Amino acid sequence: MLLYRLDAIRNYVVSKYNKPYITTESRKEVSDFFSPSYMVDRYEMKEMFFENHYMTSFLVNEDDMMKHILNFNLKFNQNVAAHKVIKFADDFQPEQYHVYKVDSYPVNYNEVVENHYLNESIQHLITLKKEAIRIDKERKNYFNSIMMDEFPSDIKTSKVLSLDFEYDQDQIYEIGLSISDNGVIFDKYLITNLKTGSRDNQFQFQFGETNIVPIHTMVNTLTQYLSQADYLLLHGGYNDISILNRFNIKLEDFPNIKVLDTYHFYPKYFNNNSQDNSTLLDILNRFSVEYKHLHNAGNDAHYTLELLMKMDHALENGITVSNHRVKRVKSSNQM
Repeated sequence: MLLYRLDAIRNYVVSKYNKPYITTESRKEVSDFFSPSYMVDRYEMKEMFFENHYMTSFLVNEDDMMKHILNFNLKFNQNVAAHKVIKFADDFQPEQYHVYKVDSYPVNYNEVVENHYLNESIQHLITLKKEAIRIDKERKNYFNSIMMDEFPSDIKTSKVLSLDFEYDQDQIYEIGLSISDNGVIFDKYLITNLKTGSRDNQFQFQFGETNIVPIHTMVNTLTQYLSQADYLLLHGGYNDISILNRFNIKLEDFPNIKVLDTYHFYPKYFNNNSQDNSTLLDILNRFSVEYKHLHNAGNDAHYTLELLMKMDHALENGITVSNHRVKRVKSSNQM
């Protein structure tokens, strides 16, 4: 027996929904049509399936799903083919699912979900989720507490270390370090794990040698440069701080270093306090910084440092950026 993951099918159908003059309301109507409660009420299902290790993963048997796809096509004048959604199907394996049998209708779907949450495996997931939220909140509060709110006035005469990682959930692939020492820039690019795939930009470093090193060498190198820097520069640096923590590199061990973030400075000084269009790519284009091979950690670190220098120049000289004139805001906590 095949079971279809309703949330995945709903996302797929909404993304493919083709209707003239699509509105938020019409997309919501399609999304609601693929909601679990709608299907439960419409087809008077005798069995409901939930995955053991997901909190709200509702699955539908093949007969009900094929009927629902047909009804969707008729109601919304679409042509979603059944074979297109087979990729969202799983073979039924009893040990992986909770099966809820329905004796009579009407049935309250929310009560079914609440009962699902009482299962031991789901309670464990909820505990882990709450702990992850707590840790994430603590880390964000810490990052906000160490990040400088005001743009410093001594960038050109200080030692600024720009840092970027390329990583996924399991591995650190690259680290880029770009250092400005009294305005003189030099760069280091270290690979710790090789990527696979044709779209990665490893070995596309534009500013010097590429070195493949073990993790401990990367940690030692980074620690050395942090100990010498006045400022640590990041772009959207919350995750970078988390990676430092992963390697037991605590910024509180470097009391003289202050943290700068171009992702924070851009809306405050150059974009009317709006975070729109604040990717590194967006802001490099806004400041006319030429670039090649982004998402190479060495290149990204260098371009972020170059961007900081452009911001400093604009603020110092009152240059108009983003259709309004910017000016430096002095702060009592600047050092």
